[in-house]
Amino acid sequence: MNTDKINKYLAEWYERNEKKVRVLMHTLWAHPEVALKEYYACDTIVKFLQQQGFVTIETHAAENWKSSEERPNTVIASWGHGKPVIGIVGELDALPNLGNENVPRRQALEGPGHACGHNLMGGGAAAAASALRYAMEKEELHGTIRLIEAPAEEIGVGKAYLAKNGVFSDLDMALMWHPAQGKLDISPVNQTVAFRVEFSFYGKSAHASGMPWEGRSALDAVQLMNLGCEFMREHIKPHVRVHYYIPNGGSAPNIVPDYASVVYMFRALDDYGAAENVMERAVKCAEGQLL
Repeated sequence: MNTDKINKYLAEWYERNEKKVRVLMHTLWAHPEVALKEYYACDTIVKFLQQQGFVTIETHAAENWKSSEERPNTVIASWGHGKPVIGIVGELDALPNLGNENVPRRQALEGPGHACGHNLMGGGAAAAASALRYAMEKEELHGTIRLIEAPAEEIGVGKAYLAKNGVFSDLDMALMWHPAQGKLDISPVNQTVAFRVEFSFYGKSAHASGMPWEGRSALDAVQLMNLGCEFMREHIKPHVRVHYYIPNGGSAPNIVPDYASVVYMFRALDDYGAAENVMERAVKCAEGQLL
C-alpha cells in the first residue's frame, strides 16, 4: 500500500468536498435533536452518504432494532469487502435546553443544542468514511469501511443498543474523535467508564397544608439519597465522578409527591470496578443502608 498516494487521495477528496462537509455540520447544528430522537440528523446523513457513493446503508431505531414502523435514529453504512473491517463512529444527539446561536459565546435559543459538538462528530465521521472510500477505491484496496452514526450518547444508552445488536462484533478497529479546545491532538485518549441509573421512589400523596401528616413524600427520599451521596464524595477516589439530576420531583408545592425520581451517572477513568463500586454504594444510600 502506497501511503503517500492514499494521503494524496484523502486530501483531494477534502479539497473537493470541504464546502459540502461544512454545510452538513451546520445543518446538523441548526436542527438539534435530543437522545433517541435524531430523526432529521439520520435523514440528512443518509442523503450525504448517497451522494458520496455509499450503496449499503441501513437505518434503525436503536431502541427497537427490528421495527420497520419507528423512525430511525441510527445510520450504518458500509463500503468494500473483506478484512480489515474499520469502524468510523459518529454521534448525533444534542443536549436539552442548550440551544444557541451559531456564535462562540452563550447566546441562547429555545430548545436543545449541540453543546458537545456532535454535529461536528456526526458530520466529521461521515466525511472521514467518504474520503477513505474514495481513496480505497482509487487504490483498489481490500477492506471494509463501516460508518456508524450512533444516537443517544448523552444519556449513555446509544452504543449499548448498538452493541446488543452486534454492530461492533466484527470490527477490527474503531475510530472516533471529539471536538475540544486547543491544538489538534490525535494521540489516544483514555475514556471514563459510565453507569447511568434512574432511582424511583414511591410515597403517599396528601395536601401539604391541610393534612401533611397523612403524606409520605417521595421527594424527601430523593433528597435523603442525594445527601448520602454528597457525604460519600469525601470517600471516593479522585478519578471517580458522581453527578445527578431530578427529572421528577412532584407536580405542585402544595401536594406531597407520591412519586419522585433521580438519575445518576457514575464514572471512573478507565476503571470499571471503581465506577461499579461507587454505584453499589449509591444503591445503599437509596436503601438507607450503611455505606
